[in-house]
Amino acid sequence: MSAVSNSSVLLSPIAQGDGSTFMDVQALLASSMPRPRGTMRWLGAGLLSMVVLIIAWGVGLVNDHNSQSSNGMAGAISILFFVILVVLGVSATLMARSQKIEQTLLESIEELLQLRRWSQAAGALQGMLSKPALTHRSRIQALVY
Repeated sequence: MSAVSNSSVLLSPIAQGDGSTFMDVQALLASSMPRPRGTMRWLGAGLLSMVVLIIAWGVGLVNDHNSQSSNGMAGAISILFFVILVVLGVSATLMARSQKIEQTLLESIEELLQLRRWSQAAGALQGMLSKPALTHRSRIQALVY
């Protein structure tokens, strides 16, 4: 048997008893593509621009009005800045946590491969590649395994 036919045998899906396929390469390649985060970036940039405009408007009102209303406006601006910082911190923490979980999963798959537990590693890889990866790096690493 030649090397070409060996590779086609290795890449072909294995039929399960229930009619589904195990390790359908084309489906796993399509489903593991990371989702583009461009829309979230534009949404975040738009919200940040809006907040900056509101703050600039509020600062203009503070400078134009009497001291009683300027104290209230300064307090509202301070609270708005604090809320922005908290939201950015929480979103960064959640993203870092999900990337850490994905990296831990890759490390456990690598360990299963080193221990020659092929079926468990294949199941973990299929589970990981059946949903969008968070980063291209982790997707490529999973595809190499």
